[in-house]
Amino acid sequence: MSVICDWYNEQIVAAAEQPLLPLLAGLVGGFAGIRPSTRTIRVQVRWWPGNLTAAGVHPHHELPGRVGA
Repeated sequence: MSVICDWYNEQIVAAAEQPLLPLLAGLVGGFAGIRPSTRTIRVQVRWWPGNLTAAGVHPHHELPGRVGA
């Protein structure tokens, strides 16, 4: 365990790269969460909540138009 801690301190903390670690974890975690969700929506799995729509438009496609207006 000491080897891992030493490596982390030398390569991440000392190099001022520590803020990139949560960014990487968030990107990987988000990708790992959204891909299965997208696949289950497309194959229309019965127990999955499904695609969120408002008047037939997916909200994240509608939001930029509303914010920009």
